[in-house]
Amino acid sequence: ADVVGPVRQKPAGTRIAPSRGVGILSTWIYDMPINKNLKKLRRAAYKKQNGLCYYCDRPMWTGAVDAFAARFGLSVESARPFQCSAEHLNAKMHGGADTQDNIVAACVLCNRKRHELPEQPAPTRYRKLVRAWIAAGQWVHWPSRVHPAS
Repeated sequence: ADVVGPVRQKPAGTRIAPSRGVGILSTWIYDMPINKNLKKLRRAAYKKQNGLCYYCDRPMWTGAVDAFAARFGLSVESARPFQCSAEHLNAKMHGGADTQDNIVAACVLCNRKRHELPEQPAPTRYRKLVRAWIAAGQWVHWPSRVHPAS
């Protein structure tokens, strides 16, 4: 089956414990079936964004995590959160549709963390926040020899 992941839907009214790093995020990872149109839109967004996350501007992977991990000197476990996912700029629950202008490619880490916030910021605001956190060294660490985004 076609999948996009690793995004797990949580039951309504439940909270997922805050992440204490990349390791715990991996416990949330599993593949989720998606419709063909959403898969097509995710691929188009990934290509349009040159494989970089809409929020953190870091590389994402599709396909085999092993190749991505080797390319960036990461363990497979550390690379998993950087899998490409489809992100609705206007959430479906707020009337957003599966359309090209509403779908961007975002790494699972950024996507998941945005949806964990008590009050989800607008996508453009969250993008600024993530990039400020990266600049301040308060986001997921990449090995120093890796410069995934400038």
